[in-house]
Amino acid sequence: MSHAWEQILRQTDPQKEKDYTIYTGSAGIGYLALHSALLVESADPRRRHFVDIARNYLRGAQATLEGRLRQGRHEDISFILGTPGVYAPLAVLRRLQGKSNDAVEACIQRVLDLAPLFLNQTHHHPRRQHPHYEFEILYGESGYLTSLLYLNSNFPGRIPDQLLSEVTDHIISGAEEGPGGALLWAWHGKEYLGAAHGVSGILLALLDVHLQGLRLPDVVLERIQCTVNYLYSLRLPSGNYPTRPSKECDDRLVQWCHGAPGILLLFVKAYEVFGQPKYLAWAELAADVVWMRGLLRKGNGLCHGVAGNAYCFLAVFRCTDNDIYLHRARVFALAAQDDIVAAHQDTPDHSMSLFEGLGGLLALYADLLEGDPRQARFPAFETRGVRSGTGTSHKEESYGDGKA
Repeated sequence: MSHAWEQILRQTDPQKEKDYTIYTGSAGIGYLALHSALLVESADPRRRHFVDIARNYLRGAQATLEGRLRQGRHEDISFILGTPGVYAPLAVLRRLQGKSNDAVEACIQRVLDLAPLFLNQTHHHPRRQHPHYEFEILYGESGYLTSLLYLNSNFPGRIPDQLLSEVTDHIISGAEEGPGGALLWAWHGKEYLGAAHGVSGILLALLDVHLQGLRLPDVVLERIQCTVNYLYSLRLPSGNYPTRPSKECDDRLVQWCHGAPGILLLFVKAYEVFGQPKYLAWAELAADVVWMRGLLRKGNGLCHGVAGNAYCFLAVFRCTDNDIYLHRARVFALAAQDDIVAAHQDTPDHSMSLFEGLGGLLALYADLLEGDPRQARFPAFETRGVRSGTGTSHKEESYGDGKA
């Protein structure tokens, strides 16, 4: 892991990087360093090192973001590709550094202030002021919801239930009715199924709201179940899932953004919420597809790489306690560094980043080697419940030199 970190730090510069996002930019490295800091023991000297890295990269991301906004660029609202991906982790970092409550609160409020950008708009306008404000995880409202859930899991009770309800209701009201009462959303006029742009990512965020203690109405839960059942009905003969709910057979992609992996994570979440064994069985079937076809040519990142697919096995592992899934996650982690596998892989455009490159693999290594694999969650996508006692527990030691 230390060699990989050295490689990232050598090949990236948060002061010069023009991409501020969690996806492929400085905030992603900052998020990774913060995650790593919170996994190691408080007395471990690596924690201070990771805190320093997180500070440098999140400050760099903040400077880049604010510079763009001063130039008149519009503000993106999602966790992975927007402003919340800078300020939500920065709030957690400032608390870990022992900063004042005002300093922490300023970051949280920066995220909360984004809600009116879309809550005050209606769904009837054919193209809103900012076309990115749709519903999917990467750019849209469910991506904003993910940032609220991240903050709520780290600062239990800080995010008002009313705001969570308003955002959730706004997302649901934007759905179209599909077969069997399924909830379907369009991205740029087309319906997708996967985690990045599609229904499975949106539903996972909604179910995480429920797991964090804000109970969704029964009618909404019923519609979500109808949608999960509908997704399973689209399963291809290979066991994979198409990119879109069309009649054309699309069996090319087995990755988080499109295909079985993202839908598997939804099945696991549905099992955690509803407790129906069929959802876990469907997740295990999808895991077999990921095992057979999930060593990808596109690299080792989270979005369309080996590390993202390995997190699918950890999701099934936490619900089954079957060591075969932990074994599979470890095999993928090792394969990602195998010379034979690497010889068949392309070089990602952002080879050091969290979602496309080495950063995603480092997140996986941290969860496998430093943390409890049962507590692992897909970075910047899944969150843990907080009101049931299963939330993240971070000690409040202060680290760093007082800078933020």
